[in-house]
Amino acid sequence: RRGAQVSELTPHHVQSLYALMMEMYILLANAVAQRWKSEADLAPFRAIQLRLEECLKEHDIGNFVEASFDIMRAAFPFADNPYLEETVENLLPAISRTYHLALEQRKGEMAQFMLAFAELLQAVIAREPARIRDLAPGLQPRRPALRPRSVYRVLRRRAGDFAQRARNLGAVQGPRRTTRRLFERARRLLLHLLAAVHSRSRLR
Repeated sequence: RRGAQVSELTPHHVQSLYALMMEMYILLANAVAQRWKSEADLAPFRAIQLRLEECLKEHDIGNFVEASFDIMRAAFPFADNPYLEETVENLLPAISRTYHLALEQRKGEMAQFMLAFAELLQAVIAREPARIRDLAPGLQPRRPALRPRSVYRVLRRRAGDFAQRARNLGAVQGPRRTTRRLFERARRLLLHLLAAVHSRSRLR
């Protein structure tokens, strides 16, 4: 089931996620290194690099994380492995929460990610698997501190961003009833999650 691996974030879960995602990064990077043939094959990765740079300038963590995952999605056709693709997509909701927390706590790591990705792309172009393995850890931010109050603050900011995006979409698309209902359901789910995290933080 898609998203079935999403669970409560604990230090052990985060460590396990990081270890598994690292191997996914390496598998996908090696697939691109082995199979790219022309500059056109590399164009999607260069485009994502530009998007990441824009997100870094705007300090837009949400879109930065999403763009970082698009690197993996751009590599899917080279791997041509539906099981690998499904595994990565199932893991993304959990790893997304983890990366958001990590980058909210240490925003400087966005720039470090950019440097690591640039170096990794060069290793892929040069078809250097040993260097790919050495550089891949740079694509993951340091594991976040999982203090309940920190988690609550990050989720509250993400809920505010989500609400603003919903308002912007409504202004562009007009008052579509289905869209409003969809966003209202998502907003309620976020609020329930925030309340749960906040109540837990007060108990500690």
